[in-house]
Amino acid sequence: MSTATITSKGQVTIPKEIREALGLRKGDQLVFYVEDGKAIAHPVRHRDVRELAGIIKSDRPWPGMAAVREQYRREVAEHVVSRGLDD
Repeated sequence: MSTATITSKGQVTIPKEIREALGLRKGDQLVFYVEDGKAIAHPVRHRDVRELAGIIKSDRPWPGMAAVREQYRREVAEHVVSRGLDD
């Protein structure tokens, strides 16, 4: 257990052992909320976009970028034709 003092500006220095235990570094962010009369702080963990690869499962295989572009071109062409040239 560690103790910290609140400054006149409402700031608190997080004790070193707490920072080390949570892996906090300069510039990291914390989220604060109150639960059952206690202040709870959680580190904001920013994820690298590469960590997100594969987290959404699909029952269809990825058709590839060329197929996606071709489908987009078809849909745009159909939209333009359906609206006519005057719009």
